[in-house]
Amino acid sequence: MFKNLLIKWKLAVLVAVMMLALAALGVSGYRGIASVGESVNEIGVVRLPSIYGLLVLSEGQTAVDKATLQTAIYENDYEAQAIRRRGESTRCGMGEGDGWLEEI
Repeated sequence: MFKNLLIKWKLAVLVAVMMLALAALGVSGYRGIASVGESVNEIGVVRLPSIYGLLVLSEGQTAVDKATLQTAIYENDYEAQAIRRRGESTRCGMGEGDGWLEEI
């Protein structure tokens, strides 16, 4: 079929096929970008708030773990308990604001 055509018609057919392929590639790319936009919207609106909620929950668990550990340490530190009962202002050699007794 292409044997009998002139070179200019062969080139014209080649350009037409390339234009069709380029148009198909453009449509495919546009649909892909639209799909990515919808996915980004779902991430931002649906999934991100739940991840933030998990972060808040994790911070709460960490605070509970910290308080539990501080209580366990304080229960076994009889010197700190005696100082607290006497109401002394000494901080067992700790610098100002460094002690954990104020947090309990």
